[in-house]
Amino acid sequence: MTTTAPTNTTTTRGVPKLLRVAAVLAALLAVADVVGTLPYLGNPMPIEIGIVVMAIAALTIVGSIFAYFGRTWGAWVAAITRFLSLGLMLPVFLEPDAPAEAVLPTSIQFVATVVVIILLLVGLRKRA
Repeated sequence: MTTTAPTNTTTTRGVPKLLRVAAVLAALLAVADVVGTLPYLGNPMPIEIGIVVMAIAALTIVGSIFAYFGRTWGAWVAAITRFLSLGLMLPVFLEPDAPAEAVLPTSIQFVATVVVIILLLVGLRKRA
């Protein structure tokens, strides 16, 4: 007869660990957006696009903070802004003038963003 130990999937405040991990990862990706945008701001990236990237990153960070503490709307804000950031990554793959050195980090960030969106949504589902 084997017994398994119960696993603690929620924190003491009732917020699923998965949601907290996803919130932290979303915030880190938003910081990576800002750091990755700054070297290309103005050339070849238009300043307007750079401002949009940074605004979306700021919203992601705000949403992530609230998601970390269990606010459903914060997780939705983080997931939606991460989804919008995917669209802002596409020119790196599609534009012929895009810097070649940006393709690999953007590819990694693209995949990581998709994973974080899924984790946020699964974390929300576990909360219900």
